[in-house]
Amino acid sequence: MCIELGRATEATFQTGDCLCGCDEHIGRLERRGRAAIRRQRIALRYRRVVAADAPRQRANETAATRDVP
Repeated sequence: MCIELGRATEATFQTGDCLCGCDEHIGRLERRGRAAIRRQRIALRYRRVVAADAPRQRANETAATRDVP
């Protein structure tokens, strides 16, 4: 499954960083070079940080609404 487009595709490979390995994205990465790979890895790291902070942020928002009379 293509992790970027969310559709079933045949993956040639999938890296440890969860970069998509479907033929469409391999071609795109080959055309754009290493800069595209770096951008995709940075975006993945950002999504992981946001996902890790989400439960903490929800807890803070819940605590703040409890204090309101």
